Amino acid sequence: MYIEFLQAKAIAEIMFESDIKESLFSRKFEAINKMCAKARYFLEQHLTEKIIFAMTEKKLDFIVKAKTIKDIEEIEKVSVPYSNGNELVPSGPYHIEEEELLMFNFTSLKAPLTSKAYDRYVFLFKKLLPEWADKI
Repeated sequence: MYIEFLQAKAIAEIMFESDIKESLFSRKFEAINKMCAKARYFLEQHLTEKIIFAMTEKKLDFIVKAKTIKDIEEIEKVSVPYSNGNELVPSGPYHIEEEELLMFNFTSLKAPLTSKAYDRYVFLFKKLLPEWADKI
């Protein structure tokens, strides 16, 4: 139900933007719906609501504030870190740590994480879910 609230709120916000081109409005509308569908999928996979809701709120906020279609395309990309040589770090201005944590969760179910990926996963887990940090 909360995802539907966030979706409706984001759509309402873009509907009341002044001087928005129809093409940008359509692209924002599409991106909002895609993001909410993704969030609902994560919920169906029984992942942590707190992380899913935070990711969705942040992504939708980026979409609503986007000035160009290119920005939206960047926002829609999955938040995957890159290696700076020593560790994995966020990949850009639209990188969302909650999404990264969810991606590590899915990845770790398919194959073991590298040591850098594991370190990043643990860092994010402790940062975003401190109440469960003692469990890992």
